[in-house]
Amino acid sequence: MVRRSSCCLATSATAPARSGSSSRACPTGSPWWRGDPPGSGLSSDPPQDFHLADYADVLAGFIEALGYSKVHTLGLSFGAGLALEFYRRFPSMSSSLILLSGYAGWAGSLPPDEVERRIEQVRRLADETPPRFVEAVLPSMFSGTVPQHVADEFADTIAAFHPAGLRSMAEAFAEADLTDALSSIAVPTLLIYGEEDVRAPRAVREALHDAIPARSWSCWMVSGTSARWKLRSESTRRFVPSSTGSRSDMTGGDPLDQQTASSIRWLL
Repeated sequence: MVRRSSCCLATSATAPARSGSSSRACPTGSPWWRGDPPGSGLSSDPPQDFHLADYADVLAGFIEALGYSKVHTLGLSFGAGLALEFYRRFPSMSSSLILLSGYAGWAGSLPPDEVERRIEQVRRLADETPPRFVEAVLPSMFSGTVPQHVADEFADTIAAFHPAGLRSMAEAFAEADLTDALSSIAVPTLLIYGEEDVRAPRAVREALHDAIPARSWSCWMVSGTSARWKLRSESTRRFVPSSTGSRSDMTGGDPLDQQTASSIRWLL
């Protein structure tokens, strides 16, 4: 097999059930692919006792099947944790990381009682009907400023959840502690969080900010709970560049350069 140099890969536990790939090229010139982890989108459910490392191995197999040697990896929430686990297990395959509302795993970022509360909530909600599931989950996903059509689109997406897949991902993420991987990150890394995010609050993002080496991180704080929507709306531009290897406060910085902003919004 001919090994191609690089592509852009997006992964999320809440991707809509549609084709998992695209042959379009992102603004960097690399083609991009969106992967549905086992138990989401068009992918089949994983077996029992499937750990985050197993998800990362599946992701590596997917990339190898596409014929790429390196990827720029973008992940949202669980997908961000998967991107970190992928980097820990396959660092030579990672060109960069874009982590939206990211955790170092629930065990790595949250107190034990909060981990237990979340896993019990997921176990309970996995048995609910799609409308009840959406009703319970949606309020914590957006601030009050999000347009209704955006919330409706997201509601339709999460209503297609896989009960078994949801349980598996929650169990895998609940036990995951990726804090030991953060200090080894040596590729350009962008952290993106909503200022009003109640699921990945300030303490979570500050811990990642402090643990990732200064030479390899950037951080863009956006308004509202959903970083994804605000990036699409092009309404905020606060960015901390890392090209000089210096650190900056998380909530300030220079304007995001247009090419980088365009690339991120295109990927999302």
